Amino acid sequence: MIVWLNQTPVEFAVSLSKVDSHCGVIRASKGEIKNKGIRFEKGDYLQAFAILKPDEKLPQIVLANHLFKIAPTPLGSTLEQVQTWLSAQTWDAKPVKPLSGNCWLCVSERKFDTAFAQWNGSPVLIKWIEDKKDHAPIILAGDVQRKALANVTESVRSAGNVAASNPVEDPWSAWISSKGGTGLGSSGMQGRSTPVVQPPRKLESPIEDRFARHDSAVQDLKQHTEHELGMLKESIAKIERSIEMQNANIQSNLELTNAEFKSLRTETSQQLQALTGAFTESLKSTIAAQETQLATQFAELKDMIKRRTGSAKTGTSPPQKKSKTGDGDESLAHARNADV
Repeated sequence: MIVWLNQTPVEFAVSLSKVDSHCGVIRASKGEIKNKGIRFEKGDYLQAFAILKPDEKLPQIVLANHLFKIAPTPLGSTLEQVQTWLSAQTWDAKPVKPLSGNCWLCVSERKFDTAFAQWNGSPVLIKWIEDKKDHAPIILAGDVQRKALANVTESVRSAGNVAASNPVEDPWSAWISSKGGTGLGSSGMQGRSTPVVQPPRKLESPIEDRFARHDSAVQDLKQHTEHELGMLKESIAKIERSIEMQNANIQSNLELTNAEFKSLRTETSQQLQALTGAFTESLKSTIAAQETQLATQFAELKDMIKRRTGSAKTGTSPPQKKSKTGDGDESLAHARNADV
């Protein structure tokens, strides 16, 4: 007997480890949602069911010796409702599966005489399903067919002998005796024209035709592929030539650019050298002029210091320079005398 479990693979493995008296695993490919079950012997079934399904009621063990249908049941009746109704009828039976919306297939260990019952005041018909009788096939073996064929041949021969011995019963015997023959060889065939012999038609099997069509299709595909490959090679060659031309143009442009940069660097260096020389010469002349001016100013300063020193020793004032402006001559001379 089987305990069906609707569990995940991990939960099913845990449930399988709880019982040691099982006889293997079974998987249902169709039917209800319950897709996996564990086999047990009849004596261990109730104990294993209590371990695997402790929250459910223990099922009723009924041997499936006879099948019967109950209809019409209330529409949408469940397995538990049908089992409750069967238990209320005190029948040793249990439901198997619904055959339609209002018909259930049930099994029982033995047949009972009740043909009609009531469910909520409505009549229910109980129809037993008889087992199919297996008829053994009739096998003809030995010389049965040969003997039958021999009997048929013997009857035909005996009929021919009777016709030959009694020409009255054979209508063709009088015709042949009066005409001297059947006439098929002379008059019957003379009026006919010579048949035209046609050459035998060549019959090819469907497999050969299929192979021929396949070969032609392969040849067409091969030619199309070769044409496509040729066009692809030509396009690749064009691309390679264009790339080579672009590389040559790029190389020439690089050479021209390098030459232009080289000439530009040369011109720039020359201009920088010229500017450096001009700046150096200008700087030298400026420095020389400044040195001359400083030397002159230092000489004048020394001369003035010497004159002032000599006049201080003799007690006379040195000659005063006339200022360019006439208004300040007297004030300037007075200031110098005051200083002395």
